[in-house]
Amino acid sequence: VEICEQRDVKGFYGKARAGLIKGFTGVDDPYEAPLHPEITLLTGKETPQENAERIMEYLIGQGFLLSDTAEIVKEGEELRAAG
Repeated sequence: VEICEQRDVKGFYGKARAGLIKGFTGVDDPYEAPLHPEITLLTGKETPQENAERIMEYLIGQGFLLSDTAEIVKEGEELRAAG
């Protein structure tokens, strides 16, 4: 919750603490961490790119995406980087 509050660019946590938003997770509604998460992202230790790759690998491994999708995404990134 502390990290989420630090990253809250829209000020939702401040509004929730001021009572303007009710039922806000981590303020007046408890946060319950999943017992068996399907995937865990280390957003403070890994880059957004690394986390995106982890998500893609998970989705491919679960059969939600074809492995070709990852190649298409990488090709698009390379084209954007080349300008």
